[in-house]
Amino acid sequence: MANKAPTDEAEDGTKVREESCDLADLGSLISLACSSEDHEAYRVVAASDHFRVGLVVIAAPDAPISLRIEVLLQILAKDTRPSIADLERMNNILENLTKRGYSMDHHDGCWVTCERAVVVDDIDNECLAVITTIRSEEGVRHEH
Repeated sequence: MANKAPTDEAEDGTKVREESCDLADLGSLISLACSSEDHEAYRVVAASDHFRVGLVVIAAPDAPISLRIEVLLQILAKDTRPSIADLERMNNILENLTKRGYSMDHHDGCWVTCERAVVVDDIDNECLAVITTIRSEEGVRHEH
């Protein structure tokens, strides 16, 4: 993913924003986390209407710096009827993330957050794997 230019649309026409997971930027993200009130900083790596992937840096004063990949998934699109196909696709994504070691938490509005700790050397590969998984299942969403 390094040095990949931002994009506006996925192959299916869904609006997508994608940024590099450029590790040269990691130092500034860590500095931001160290100086923030809650000792956290966040950088969006990829996003669309139905998902967001980001890097979370936690720099608590008396603990080692923690890096996490956060995935936010919309289970059902707003104002749509549930379809078995959409729910099966989402289940496939969640099963894949769980196998990769992600924890899950539910939020209002049909959103699920999945998180996993990651080491510096794995950030790019993990972000790419997650985005590839989501895109392979999100190819066609049925808007009813």
